[in-house]
Amino acid sequence: MKYYISWRLKLPLHVAGGANYNCRMKLNLLIALVFLFLPVVAGALEITGLQTEASEYGEHVSLSLSGRTEYDVFLADAPPARLMVDLPSVHWRGRIGLPGGYQGIINAVHSGRHGNGSRLVFDVPEGTEFTHVKLVHKEHAYALEFDLIRQESHISLHREKSSVSEKQGRHAKRVDGKPLIVIDGGHGGQDNGTSGFSGSHEKDLTLHMAEVLKGALQKNGRYRVMLTRTDDTYLLLGERVKRAREAKGNLFISIHADSSPVASAHGLSVYTISEKASDKQSAALAEKENKADIIGGMDLSDTSKDVADILIDLTQRETRAKSCKFAELLVKHFRHDVSLLNHTHRSAGFAVLKAPDIPSVLIEVGFLSNPREEKLLKSASYQEKFLHGVASAVDGYFGK
Repeated sequence: MKYYISWRLKLPLHVAGGANYNCRMKLNLLIALVFLFLPVVAGALEITGLQTEASEYGEHVSLSLSGRTEYDVFLADAPPARLMVDLPSVHWRGRIGLPGGYQGIINAVHSGRHGNGSRLVFDVPEGTEFTHVKLVHKEHAYALEFDLIRQESHISLHREKSSVSEKQGRHAKRVDGKPLIVIDGGHGGQDNGTSGFSGSHEKDLTLHMAEVLKGALQKNGRYRVMLTRTDDTYLLLGERVKRAREAKGNLFISIHADSSPVASAHGLSVYTISEKASDKQSAALAEKENKADIIGGMDLSDTSKDVADILIDLTQRETRAKSCKFAELLVKHFRHDVSLLNHTHRSAGFAVLKAPDIPSVLIEVGFLSNPREEKLLKSASYQEKFLHGVASAVDGYFGK
């Protein structure tokens, strides 16, 4: 919310002495100029409401805000299951909580200070995922929106039909001698991903670039290539990794487009799994009762916990190293042709990067929130440079 200061300038009708009059006139003019050029004073960011709406696969959540802001949305690393929303310091207008009679998938909402900012905590059932996070501009206000996906949807979504990607995966297992590269076009279905300045959707751009990249890599005959999705289909993050592992992929490339509240933000970036996230994944894998086919087709069911922990840790260390090697090759080959984000090679706990035995990277091709870069990302010239960079990095990675 912005507060505007108003004032009324009062000049004396009768002032004794010209010097005194001139002094007061100068003072009044100075005060007027100060207020005239004083920047609008921005009040503290306010959360003005919380709305939820049932969706086909879960729940749509909208957090009403008084202004534009930076934000961070993520799931807690350890149980119980909680979705965190971090914001700069905000003022709560009234009580932030669930309405009476609420029967959705959120168990409770908590709010409070966190460091120098504020945090909202949504208690959710185990296995709940979130997607489609975006800051939406509304008349005189903003809304931070995201979707929660119910746990039971994890089993039922898109299992009724055998997709082209699944058929490709089964076929890929029967072909020997050539590395299998799995390309993941981010988002899909009801999950549009981020939206561009002109209304373009991330899911369409990433699928198109995945399809074109597949054709470019297959053209030289050195690789087998499979897509996690071949149409406008929604896939859970875990399902994307599962398809890559079932097909015994040798390299996993997930394509996304970035977004930022800062309209001028631009440049490509490459992510690999963070060591912290990988270690937690390793611990979770080690605790599984059924350890069959956890890593590289190895059945650890009859292996002692200590030995299994060591094997999993060694496998993940090797996978992280290979992922970083490929990420650096990407940065090297993109450097001269594509605009890069500062600190181009980054690490994070993205779910699609958590395959313990497949080197994986996530490429943010650029910012759809930047009107100029949105236009560039859709151009044939940029996509040709992108394809050339990835293909050169793949050749370098496999020593071709």
